[in-house]
Amino acid sequence: MADWGDARRFLKAQRVTLASRSFAELAALDEYATIQPTEDLRPFQFTVYRKLLPDGSLKVIVEAWRSRFFGILHNSAADGFVISPMGIQRELEPEDLW
Repeated sequence: MADWGDARRFLKAQRVTLASRSFAELAALDEYATIQPTEDLRPFQFTVYRKLLPDGSLKVIVEAWRSRFFGILHNSAADGFVISPMGIQRELEPEDLW
């Protein structure tokens, strides 16, 4: 059974894959999309969020989420970046993730 270490590795891999795409490819993504994980990561949900910022840049966030105690509690982790129309990327600040 997968644990949080496995989920975080999957999350990082998804972030790296997204960061390798061009601005145009990222702009074409849905604003909210679920990623289907491998079978061993089924207890976790993975989502990609894309938001157009006022300056024309895109904020891209990948989130891992798992409910606990019959959905009363949950664990989550997120990682992401901002990319400008010219393709310049920067890391998100922790407050940008939530």
